[in-house]
Amino acid sequence: MTSRALLFDLDNTLYAYAPSDEVALVAAQAVLAPHVEISAAEFRRRNDRIRTEHAERLGGQAASHNRTLFFKSMVEQLTGVSGGDLAARMADGYWAVFRDHMEPAPNAHEVLESLGASHELALVTNQTTYVQLKKIQRLGFERYFPVVVTSEECGVEKPDARVFQRALSTLGVEASAAVMIGDDPHCDIHGASELGIPTVQTTEFTGLHLGEDQADAVIGSLSELPEVLSRLS
Repeated sequence: MTSRALLFDLDNTLYAYAPSDEVALVAAQAVLAPHVEISAAEFRRRNDRIRTEHAERLGGQAASHNRTLFFKSMVEQLTGVSGGDLAARMADGYWAVFRDHMEPAPNAHEVLESLGASHELALVTNQTTYVQLKKIQRLGFERYFPVVVTSEECGVEKPDARVFQRALSTLGVEASAAVMIGDDPHCDIHGASELGIPTVQTTEFTGLHLGEDQADAVIGSLSELPEVLSRLS
């Protein structure tokens, strides 16, 4: 069946996550610095550990990505007090700098513009809704995605089938008439494949190996997507 709908992941699919995260963490530490003396290396180590702890404790919930929760835990560990205001200011600083440094993937606008003329597009992403909507605005992608589905609104995260099903239902298409494009072998590729959605993995920003979760096609940049889709049809 010819694909009618395209489901896109956001982070590390339509832009590179790591460069923005790197400078944003520096901004968050700068907010903390007047209150706690901590090296950049220690700040990052604690941030990574706390992020992992939250992912394990809140797995399957969008809250597992919440930077305010990460920073609140860090402030509590370092000072022994709640530090809610400080954590909130750290999160504000983090996201302001993060968004300022976001850049669309090369050719992203051209590819999305072209594909949007022949397909229905949806964004399917694991994160809190507010954060992802602000990213979309910053990247200038609003006009391409009339449908945006976040894990927060679904109550579960990719690879849970309900996230993909919500997008398909909103678009009014069957799984076989859609294609999922994403970077994560498990969340994006395995999750969509389990539902019968053809998949394209992009390795442009992560270089992640497929492992057991094999995509129907692999691309190294978004510019390759139109040709690949024509072969999958």
